[in-house]
Amino acid sequence: RACESNGNYRVVNSSGTYRGAYQFSRSTWNAVARSHYPDLVGVDPAAAAPWDQDRMARALWATGGPGHWPVCGRRV
Repeated sequence: RACESNGNYRVVNSSGTYRGAYQFSRSTWNAVARSHYPDLVGVDPAAAAPWDQDRMARALWATGGPGHWPVCGRRV
């Protein structure tokens, strides 16, 4: 979270593609949500509650570890 967004849960990158503290794309967010937290499908990652962003990141990490974050994942 610190590397991706400096801990800012509401941040959106300059192109608008990556959103929230963990810089989810909407497609990745929705794929993880469908598998783990269906109530979060369609929610804008940058508008999601911090605890929801954290649990979504943990679920994504469980399916591939740091590889989902190509730059910051190398620092883990």
